[in-house]
Order: sequence, then C-alpha cells, then structure tokens
Amino acid sequence: LPPSSPSSTFAQKTMRFSPDGKMLFLGTSDTVSVWDLVAQRCTATLERPPGRGGEVCSVDFHPKEKVVATGYSDQSACLWDLEGFPRLIKTLSSSDLSSSSSFSSSGSLS
Repeated sequence: LPPSSPSSTFAQKTMRFSPDGKMLFLGTSDTVSVWDLVAQRCTATLERPPGRGGEVCSVDFHPKEKVVATGYSDQSACLWDLEGFPRLIKTLSSSDLSSSSSFSSSGSLS
C-alpha cells in the first residue's frame, strides 16, 4: 500500500492494479479508492450509487478500453470511465451477474 494509505482504518474487500501498474484500486464495503502509485496518493473515490445495498466484492479492467467494473454483493455492477476523472457510465443489475463481476478477453462482463 502507498505510505500514506489508511490501511489500518478500513476493511479491504478487494484490490486490483491497473494494467499499466500505475494505479491501485482498493475496495472497501461501499467505496473503491483509486490510488496513484507514482504520486503516492488517493486521487478519486468511486462511491456505491444510491439504491445499491451490496458491498464491493470485485474490481476488474476492460481489456481494451479505459473502463473499470465494480461488482457488488447484491449482484449489481457499475461501469466507470477512467478517461480523465473517473465517472459512472452505467449501473447494471441482474441475476446473471455474480458478485465477482469480471471482463472476458473480448470485453463482455460476466
């Protein structure tokens, strides 16, 4: 973890490095912190959208685009655009999604 990370103040549920290794995504019960490993600081927080009650269970990167998926224990997922400042693109809710949502090599979400 980065030196100034609050590692003792939250219960980490999941973590994932960006494909280029420059960012670390740390998921807690209801947020995902985006850490810039070069600057050694948290640059953004991806908050669970209103109306979603599940905990963060997974974080995964699209294989070809600057998009990250966060999966929740209520079988929902959020897609986030990482171009510039992270923004919510879409919220998905389906019994077809597992709490550990991930992208396939072709870019489809399961």
